[in-house]
Amino acid sequence: MVIRINQEISRPEKPDRLNWRLVIAMIAVVALFVCLTFYAGVELRGDDQYWYVADVESLLDGNGVQTNNYYPVHVMKPGPLTAPPFVHNILNLYFVLPAASVFGPYLGWLITNVLASILTALLLAYLVRKICGSWCKGSSLGNVGNWGVFMVFAGYLLQPLTIRQSSQPNAEATIAPLVAVMVLLYLRADRNIINWIILAGVLFAAYCCRFSFLPLLLLLPVVFLVQNRQVDWRKLLISTMLLAGALVVFYIRPWLFPDQVPESVEVLLNTAIPSISDNMYAFFCLNPMPVTLENIWLKVSTNLVNQVNPDSWTWQIFYLPFNVSVLIGAAIFFVGKKNPVKKRLGQCLACGFLLHLATVTLTQNTFRYLLVVTPAILPAAVFVVVTIFQSKFFAGKRLSRYLLTGAVLLLLTTGDVLLVNSLRQNALREKQTRDALGRLFEENLAPDETVILEAIYNEYEMLAYVLRPRKVMMVKPDYQTEQYETIIKKSRAQWLICPPGSLLLERMPVDDEPVLKDLPLALSGEYAGQKHGLYRLRSLSGE
Repeated sequence: MVIRINQEISRPEKPDRLNWRLVIAMIAVVALFVCLTFYAGVELRGDDQYWYVADVESLLDGNGVQTNNYYPVHVMKPGPLTAPPFVHNILNLYFVLPAASVFGPYLGWLITNVLASILTALLLAYLVRKICGSWCKGSSLGNVGNWGVFMVFAGYLLQPLTIRQSSQPNAEATIAPLVAVMVLLYLRADRNIINWIILAGVLFAAYCCRFSFLPLLLLLPVVFLVQNRQVDWRKLLISTMLLAGALVVFYIRPWLFPDQVPESVEVLLNTAIPSISDNMYAFFCLNPMPVTLENIWLKVSTNLVNQVNPDSWTWQIFYLPFNVSVLIGAAIFFVGKKNPVKKRLGQCLACGFLLHLATVTLTQNTFRYLLVVTPAILPAAVFVVVTIFQSKFFAGKRLSRYLLTGAVLLLLTTGDVLLVNSLRQNALREKQTRDALGRLFEENLAPDETVILEAIYNEYEMLAYVLRPRKVMMVKPDYQTEQYETIIKKSRAQWLICPPGSLLLERMPVDDEPVLKDLPLALSGEYAGQKHGLYRLRSLSGE
């Protein structure tokens, strides 16, 4: 079947005319992608995913931009305790609202992610078709153009990372189409002022989805001047306007999407240092530590190593396709004829890779971040592959294309099947845990009560989700007794949830015996094998 598809999509037709057999092959890929995604996304699971679903639910219910997740930095602020905004207060939440209003928050996320991923794949396919056609006239790439279209379309949709992020309520899948649009606009911008203005608008939207796009937004005016070499007063005026717009966006974003914890360089550099701090450092840090070169180097070196040798070897199904695409795409600087499109493809690849490196070295190397810049990487990689297979060496050797396509599809789908089975089993287990916890909390806690929760394990996001609408105060076990007293006083907390070996039992006024013990949570690390307990706080301080 793979050979049959390749025979049809690799015929030397004009690249500006889509082959209906190619369309059928693409539809088959979409059907496989949708089936795998919804099979994996059978139920809510994970960590950040609980925030994303609860936040959309809050918007739908008319509660606004507020969460029941409180952190020490909120509680210890001077003044009365107020509901903080979302942990991830981003534009993506509003992309999901139309589908969520019909299908509910969880399914709304999945449907939106699936549509966003298909849109991204279509944009990439359109890019490759234009690159192999009218944008590179005389390059002779058109003979394998349809094959390149299929490769980038199937490669993006069927890579395990796309399926993983599309089947989870996470933001990355809805950012990817914005990046694909930016690549498309940049490749055809030239001296067309309207395209540059639209590109600035898309960059603004991307920046409202993720803070890491700020450097691109600020560099856009410079790129505009460089691409338009004959500078005159009109171009200088437009560049100045683009810069002014970027600065305005920088200052109004916190007003449009207020952060729980304002961004700062010190907090960024001290976040997620291996064995020292985690990715929630800014939310729990009551005694900020100094920024040191030793800690920065520890984080940077660890994250760079993780790019090629991640903590878990199973994560290679996410990292390896990305790293291979970068290596192949880098050859764009050495293959093919010189033309503006090729040059800009190389610039997009370099920009995407450098943005990824900056993100993972300054924060943390999480495989989710790979998907955001993948649309800037894949077009260059496919350009290189198509150029190689159009060379004289491969002339008339269609079998090589069939074998490559078959091998890529086989590897990707094998990884997909293993991934979706794991995600599905984890999701079903988490649903059982949530249901059991929900029944226990419903029987023992009033909806208006406040719970303090020890947040040293991965399950605390799920616990806070199940405890809604109750206020949940996240704490660490290494604060001073006076700080715990302030947290109890300001939050009016009545309950504590922690493992039986927790230091909080010594530093907080709790009953000797838990009201509930052996809560169904599987802990790892220091508290492996222990079960959470629900403890009543004996006394509360006045206001």
